[in-house]
Amino acid sequence: MAVLLLGGCLAPAPGLRELRRAAPEMPRVDPALAPAVRQLSEAEVQRAAVALVKSGRVRAAVRAIDEAEESVSRQRLRLAVTGEVAVEAPALAGTFALALAPGPTQQACIETLVRAWWPRDRVALRSWALGLPGEPAATAARQAWVNLLTPADLPAFCAELSSGSRGPGADETLALAVATWAGRAAPDAVAWVRGLPAGQLQGRLTSSALFAVAQREPVQALAWVSALPEGRERWLLYTAIAQTWVAVDPTAALAWANRLAPEAGREAALAGIDTGFGVPGARRLAAEPVGSARGSGGRLADRRDWPELQSPEFSAWVAVQPAGMSRDEAVMEFVRQRVNGSGGDVGAWITSLPGGPTRERALEVYVDSLMPRAPAAVAEWLRTLPVAEGRDRLVERLAQRWLLLNPGAAEAWLRGTNLPPERQEWLLRQAGR
Repeated sequence: MAVLLLGGCLAPAPGLRELRRAAPEMPRVDPALAPAVRQLSEAEVQRAAVALVKSGRVRAAVRAIDEAEESVSRQRLRLAVTGEVAVEAPALAGTFALALAPGPTQQACIETLVRAWWPRDRVALRSWALGLPGEPAATAARQAWVNLLTPADLPAFCAELSSGSRGPGADETLALAVATWAGRAAPDAVAWVRGLPAGQLQGRLTSSALFAVAQREPVQALAWVSALPEGRERWLLYTAIAQTWVAVDPTAALAWANRLAPEAGREAALAGIDTGFGVPGARRLAAEPVGSARGSGGRLADRRDWPELQSPEFSAWVAVQPAGMSRDEAVMEFVRQRVNGSGGDVGAWITSLPGGPTRERALEVYVDSLMPRAPAAVAEWLRTLPVAEGRDRLVERLAQRWLLLNPGAAEAWLRGTNLPPERQEWLLRQAGR
């Protein structure tokens, strides 16, 4: 037992209960009457963040905004801090903008900074923008810089960059400038690019220019793209052209795609058409054409757990495909290539697959892939499917696309299906019929 020394005598020390009883009672305070902690206003947070950035404490400024009250607009604060600091110290404002999380707000802050920096010190802005590492912040900064150039500025700007020292920043800025120039004066930009020495840079700038043209004048872009050698860049441009063209003139776009040889070029064009129609999924444009030579390193993983796929045709095809495809990816790619290539009818092969998500997706891919060139064949094939296979869903899928291409034929077919009348009318209204 604890003891206390009192007047030279030992005495037992009081226990915890005794100390509590002896302690004076604290006055009770009504929580409602307690003073509330005042929260900082948006203006106060802005002043504090600006001061932190100017003193070099950028991370602290970012945290101060991130921890502001929910009632405060953090997006507005980040833009305001960037703009205020950029007036006096644009390099510090750039450090602040780059410290933000990637996304639309960071991009808006970078654009605000570039617009403020441009009239103040173009040389310093150029040095900063060209030296930025990584994406997407670097790309946003360079695009914002290029956007400030007038159409009259772009030729000299591109010529200066192309004749200067090479580097990732200069090359990307030049590609962005050429694309912007092509969007405003396509013939001049394309002619300038063609005048450059042949090589990797000219190839990259050609693609940049033609991608920009493809977004506005797909037919004109196609005339220029035909001069490119066959290969991945040409196929990617086919995709971009088809995606824009099918929105303007689907009949002409489909006719062009179907005239292409049944190889990678057609696959690329049809991939763009799929995207233009809103069909999910994209073809493997980077893959080598079917039938190209490969070593054993290019084969898929062990397929002994795919017994339902072991048809001779599929096995021969899959042996020359890129490594790493999953079972489902292989099925979808096989369907796409066999529908639009020179292979036989893959529809019967799909119906031999066991039920499940893979089969359902393969049915959709078959409909989407064959529809642009043979909608009547798809319609006839759908008649062979039992209702349990989700036939009505596929009928609607075909109708939505066919009504855009050939409304009369599609409506006549739709009226003869077993789709409920109310769904038929809904589809026709959606197509403007």
